[in-house]
Amino acid sequence: MLPSLAAWIFFGCACCTAGVASADVLPIEVESDRVDDVREGHVTLRWKRLESVVGYEVIDSEGRVVYQGVAGEAFLSGLPDGEHPFRIRGIDADGQVIAEATTPILVVVKHWPLSQAIVLFLIGLFVVVAMMAVILRGAADPSPGIRAEDTRLRPEEA
Repeated sequence: MLPSLAAWIFFGCACCTAGVASADVLPIEVESDRVDDVREGHVTLRWKRLESVVGYEVIDSEGRVVYQGVAGEAFLSGLPDGEHPFRIRGIDADGQVIAEATTPILVVVKHWPLSQAIVLFLIGLFVVVAMMAVILRGAADPSPGIRAEDTRLRPEEA
């Protein structure tokens, strides 16, 4: 599965939108340029930090900054099903873009099927109800068991 043409055009013009010539931009090495089978809708993007960079931005395909900070990773959540390309930029102390990931990171999200979620919920519900039944039955059962007076030594046993 390939991202849309608009996303590739967006990433292809990354240096133009940053306002710096591509020769002046340091490369940011990403941990992985593709993250497949994200089932929960959240992902952590990681990259190698550079000494000259004081901050990083993660930008989605629509040009929105979805992360801005100093760490070499970004946790993104709430992603719907589909392909989501992100690019990473490094910012210097003057606010200028001085570094950029050489390739965009493509995150492919495919949530768990609803039918599977419902089945797992029903199994969990059954386990909870069964445990409650065992607990309530045991609390209400007047059957003989070990009682406090049974644990004391009787004179004939001493």
